[in-house]
Parts: sequence; structure tokens; C-alpha cells
Amino acid sequence: MFHLQSKRLRFRNYTNADFYFLKGLLQSKDMMRYIGDGQTRNDAEVEQFLSWIYTHYREDEQTGLKIIENRKTGEPIGHAGIVPQIVNGQMQFEIGYWVAKAYWGQGFATEAAETMKAYAEQEMQLTQLIALIQPGNFVSMRIAETIGMHLDKTEMLNGQEVHVFVTNKP
Repeated sequence: MFHLQSKRLRFRNYTNADFYFLKGLLQSKDMMRYIGDGQTRNDAEVEQFLSWIYTHYREDEQTGLKIIENRKTGEPIGHAGIVPQIVNGQMQFEIGYWVAKAYWGQGFATEAAETMKAYAEQEMQLTQLIALIQPGNFVSMRIAETIGMHLDKTEMLNGQEVHVFVTNKP
């Protein structure tokens, strides 16, 4: 079972018991504004998203989105992870980080992204990571830059324009 910690956060795999937490994220207009097509998800789509997360665990438990818990309270506050992505026909690994709106502005997303980057580099031996960030999502761009990433290019991915931030090129 996957376990990782940082100063204030604990990361663990999703379980079926986390469905309602995930539903809260995916049905929040504020959360979804810069995710995919910007649309919230219905219950069936939340189930599909959770199945997609589980698919990553089956392929490699180190990958996929992990629940972020506040270490003090045990309360889930978001999710983050190393997510396999196909960009221009090439497999890459993305650092993903989402923090629920109630926890914005407290540095949790930056801490989660830093922790996942270190995990990917040290434990997974990955030499390059990406972050796919939609134009206008200035907070996520600032987080990517804070953890040492830089804007490499802009691409169309699944019909959406995204900025591709990268760590140092291999």
C-alpha cells in the first residue's frame, strides 16, 4: 500500500470510501475551471474517474492520484500524484496537484507538488516530469515554477490548449 508524508501532509491511495470526497472535487465549478473541458462531472463520471485512478494503481502503484490528508486532522484536502500522460504520442509523467477550495492559499498544493516531485525523482528514478496547465491558471503555473519547472511549450491536448511545464530535460 502506498504511503508518503511531508511536513504537513500524508498521501495514500484512493479507496471506495473516498467517492464522496472525489465527488466534491469533481462537482465543484471552482475546482474544475481549469481541468479538462472545465465542466463538472455527474455521479457516473465521478465513478469513471475513480476507476481511471484505480487503473494506474494496477499498472504501477507508485503512479496515479493519491489522496492528500492533513497530517494533524486526517482530513482529506485534495489529491496529487505522478500521472502517466501521452503528449504528442510520447509517454510522459505529469505531476498533478489539486487542493479543495477550502484549503487554497495555505501552501498545501506547493508542498504536495514538491513532495511528489522528490518522490518521482528519488523513488521512481524519473529524470523528467511535466505539468499540463491551462492558460489562465496562474496559481498552478506559479506552483510549477516554485518547484523548479519552466514553461517548455504550448500544446493542444484533448481539444484543450495547455502549457507544458517541464523539469530539467534529460
